[in-house]
Amino acid sequence: MVILTIEVRADGEAVDGIKEDLAMYLERWGDCRVTKIESKPEYEQTSIFGNER
Repeated sequence: MVILTIEVRADGEAVDGIKEDLAMYLERWGDCRVTKIESKPEYEQTSIFGNER
């Protein structure tokens, strides 16, 4: 078994299309499935004093 982690910078609306395209491509080499999808902000804002607000 091989586990791939792929980071894609795309709009949230594109998630389903990206997921399906990758799965169809990877199925050439065997069964595949998406096990986790995360959405993270483009950047995180922190203060110069740490995480205090």
